[in-house]
Amino acid sequence: MQIEDLGTTQTWYMELQQPAGVDLPQVRLSPARRIARHLGLIKRSLPYLLGRRQACSEFRNVQLD
Repeated sequence: MQIEDLGTTQTWYMELQQPAGVDLPQVRLSPARRIARHLGLIKRSLPYLLGRRQACSEFRNVQLD
């Protein structure tokens, strides 16, 4: 495939729909693991919520009001 500004590249595709008749296993975290995951998220987010850190100014997906 020829892509503008990149030149010739190899490409692949993957079917995104689940094939009929195939059930994916349900993954359930233990309550302790879920709490640990949430606490980790809070720990990483807290400096931003308290205003001690700011997202990169060039980060396009963050709107600063």
